[in-house]
Amino acid sequence: MIKENALIVETENEFAWVETQRQSTCGSCSVNKGCGTAVLQKVLGQKRTRLKVLNPRQYEAGDEVVLGLRENALLKGSFLMYGLPLVFMFGFAMLGYMIFFLYGWPYGEPAKIGFSLSGLAIGFLVIARMNRAIGRDADYQAVILQKLCKVQKRENNSHEIRLV
Repeated sequence: MIKENALIVETENEFAWVETQRQSTCGSCSVNKGCGTAVLQKVLGQKRTRLKVLNPRQYEAGDEVVLGLRENALLKGSFLMYGLPLVFMFGFAMLGYMIFFLYGWPYGEPAKIGFSLSGLAIGFLVIARMNRAIGRDADYQAVILQKLCKVQKRENNSHEIRLV
């Protein structure tokens, strides 16, 4: 199970909207001064990611919680998002080659590019359809595992008080 700390910012029914802080390992790397990733991290700054997660224990806004996601869901989702469009792209390029070969036409660059981009576009359309089904599947949803503490803001300044 992959775990990440998050802050609940809003709740609705059995779901909660949470924000997580993007983490970078650049601080512990010995070459972080000459690395492009470290430079981008400094330029872009710390960004928060907001997502909708299952909230089975009905925690409230302001609670700091631990999110969990199954590793196999991450692997399957990664393959679908990255691998499937490539499979379609190469598959359509091969299909174009076979069609042109059967008819004896020369398979030039414009045809290769056209078939490849068509396959890539169809792969993205397939993913968009699958995304609707996967979005309702509880196996692919992050879930709140436990509550860490309650976070409150003071009225006179922006400091946070953590209540356990």
